[in-house]
Amino acid sequence: MKIVRTTHFQQEQAADEITESEIALAWMRPELERESQDHPGAVVRTATVPDGSRVTVVGRSSSETLIFITTWRH
Repeated sequence: MKIVRTTHFQQEQAADEITESEIALAWMRPELERESQDHPGAVVRTATVPDGSRVTVVGRSSSETLIFITTWRH
């Protein structure tokens, strides 16, 4: 599967110092998951990461591509 990170996603990842492993955790083992209200067809997934903070990832997937739209730490 091809993974695409939007420019906005990359900027937010850098600004919040979110690691690749934290993104993977939130996407693959979310504690919360819902449909995105802001991005039709996308899902919002959130997980608690090892430092105790929570990371949220918004993405849209098809059979061939996973597009990461935005992310944030809270």
